[in-house]
Amino acid sequence: EATAIMAYAEVYGRADATDTWGAVFEIARASDGPAIATTTGSVRTTPDPERRAALGTLDLTALSEGDYLVRAIVSRNGAEIGRVTQTLRKAAR
Repeated sequence: EATAIMAYAEVYGRADATDTWGAVFEIARASDGPAIATTTGSVRTTPDPERRAALGTLDLTALSEGDYLVRAIVSRNGAEIGRVTQTLRKAAR
């Protein structure tokens, strides 16, 4: 019985060495709904200079069973550059 999930999103494109990266992960009931849970993630480099990995851990303990959306919001130099969503189903125990 998992109490948390690791959220992951990939970011592609050229970047300057001086760029600063950020990632926020959210859980919501609907794509345009308010966040139920939020965590700040990290954006890491990879062996491919045009690929980065955004990672974050979200706590599931306060969620009731049902379907949710996990949103990954990535920023570069303080401006949002992209977001993706994925469905999460928390099953009954």
